[in-house]
Amino acid sequence: MAAALSTGPTRIPRRIGGRDPWLALLQPPWLASLVPAALRLSRARRHPAHTQAALLRSHLRALAGSAYHRAFLTGVESVESFQRRAPIVDHEALEPWLARIAAGETGVLTREPVRFFERSGGSTGTTTKLVPYTAGLLADFAAATNPWLLDLHRRHPGLLARPSYWSLSPVSQGERSTHGGVPIGIEDDSAYFGPIRRFVIARSLAVPPSVAHAPDMATWRRQTLLHLLSAPHLGLISVWSPTFLSVLLRHLVQDPDPIAALLPAERRRALIAALPHADLGRRLFPALRVISTWADGPSAAFVPELAALFPGVALEPKGLLATEGVVSVPVGGPSQPGALLALTSTFFEFLPLDHDGAVDRSRRPLLAHELEIGCEYSPLITTRGGLVRYHLKDVVRAVAPLRVCFVGKLDQVSDLAGEKVHARQAELALAAARAALGLSPRAWDFALLAPAGGRAPHYRLYLDSAASDAALAALAAELDRRLASGHAYRYCRELGQLGPIVVQRIARGRDRWLAALEARGQRLGDIKPTLLDGRSFWPDVFPAADPELPR
Repeated sequence: MAAALSTGPTRIPRRIGGRDPWLALLQPPWLASLVPAALRLSRARRHPAHTQAALLRSHLRALAGSAYHRAFLTGVESVESFQRRAPIVDHEALEPWLARIAAGETGVLTREPVRFFERSGGSTGTTTKLVPYTAGLLADFAAATNPWLLDLHRRHPGLLARPSYWSLSPVSQGERSTHGGVPIGIEDDSAYFGPIRRFVIARSLAVPPSVAHAPDMATWRRQTLLHLLSAPHLGLISVWSPTFLSVLLRHLVQDPDPIAALLPAERRRALIAALPHADLGRRLFPALRVISTWADGPSAAFVPELAALFPGVALEPKGLLATEGVVSVPVGGPSQPGALLALTSTFFEFLPLDHDGAVDRSRRPLLAHELEIGCEYSPLITTRGGLVRYHLKDVVRAVAPLRVCFVGKLDQVSDLAGEKVHARQAELALAAARAALGLSPRAWDFALLAPAGGRAPHYRLYLDSAASDAALAALAAELDRRLASGHAYRYCRELGQLGPIVVQRIARGRDRWLAALEARGQRLGDIKPTLLDGRSFWPDVFPAADPELPR
């Protein structure tokens, strides 16, 4: 494939009026095959408590016979005994068990064999976590995503028989298997669907999975853009972060010539004509109907740029599909609040949060049908992949019965002197500070709170903003005051272990933030926007004498 891309345009399937005739034949029966999963989810919405209890029993039967089941789950037969006896765990607690699987041992967390590990890690993670995948877990992903696919095509019939683009980041150059021989990594997002669905999706892919194996980022970007631009009748784009797509098009604008030289004459003219316009994406892909992307929590700040590039295209928020398991799916589309809990895939419990955004340990975890609308929770999931009462450390808000929206993370923590500030705490404090000062929600294009060490450790608020220096200084002072409502932060400030928050104006904050994370090996599609980042390299990315600022 790389050779073909270096010598000329890619061959694409013959299409009639932009539609693939084979897809026109394959997709209707494929969509019909999704109906049973959609009906099961619909029934589950009417009887959530019964559905979830039955699902837990089914999952426990699938895990029976494993070492973990023998250690913690023997004799557990009900939701009540499960909550009494099974421990709440996180990835760190499971590391000894995962190490046994990585060494090649079977029957550790599940009776089923582990087919592969998938990497998981957010934008502030210092290490990559490995999550085990079994056939049962993949089937549960399909049980959640199939109703969404059917709903998506029902609401957007123009997608039928058109090519699509599914998120395809460069494959990590790290190890491709554990020392015990277990494969690491999933090739592309279509692997989360069943084999028949994968076949149909593969037929519709505008960018083939082989592109993920490009030897470097520049080659991957060139190949991705060339394939996409060779598919003017693209109907669907599914990416994780909205920055993935906007950054890709920004690179195209900055250096279009290498791509244009490889395109057929008609597409080359279309590209050149579209480049000067703000609605570049819409002009390049006039048939595009839907972009599916993260649009909740910190990602919401990046959606307006995407909307400007693709005016008139439906931007549909994704649900919460973690590497470890599915939490919610956007059945019903943006007309419905939040996303529907994946009741037929994952057994849920939810840890209530207090007013500071921390887990309230005095309350028991709630079940899916017990959530209170307007309250925030952190999910515990139990899956057929062997994760039992696994704390995802995401934060969701209940916005309607059985529907939640993602609002942030719990596990992004910064700790210079014992203050242990976490991401959700920082997000709530900054939102309250902005509101208290009467600043517009769009007073800045980018914000990052990061530790600044040295003789007087403190936090620095990097802001890409046109607001006055006085307004930004007031914001930093108010943010400091709001964080001090938490005991640990206030204690460190009173003792002088932490200095006050300092604000620093920056330019091109979003682009430089992304470039810094890419340079440190993170896959573009996996970067999760966040306000707080506890790592120490940000003063190098945004120096005090910032050369990017206008003089």
